[in-house]
Amino acid sequence: MSLIESLGWSLESMGFAQLALAFAAVIGYSLALNGSLSPHVRGYATLMAIAAATAFSVLAPSWASGMVLMLIGVLAFGAFAACSWLMAALIGLDGARIRIAAEADAATQFAAGRPRPRQAAVSTSPTATGCCD
Repeated sequence: MSLIESLGWSLESMGFAQLALAFAAVIGYSLALNGSLSPHVRGYATLMAIAAATAFSVLAPSWASGMVLMLIGVLAFGAFAACSWLMAALIGLDGARIRIAAEADAATQFAAGRPRPRQAAVSTSPTATGCCD
């Protein structure tokens, strides 16, 4: 039996518990890589992913097949993230980080007590816009 046939047999013989653990491992891995979460949350997500992947491999019909399936999942997730990053870089979405960093710098200066430059006042009343003359 080849490796692919062995993996197919393992997937066919798995129950709900094994598939739920695989899903929890992939969700934990994706949350651990999420840069918008705090390091504390990402640490717990990493622990959840490791625990779920270990339990999945132990409960799989063949632990070696369970490990290979987890490896395929991690590699597929990494390939997706790499392709997403490459596509964003090619179409110029990486420039959005510069604007966000400039806005964060302005907010930091405001919080430090430095005055922000004044902007022109904008009125939204109907008479100021000239719609009801």
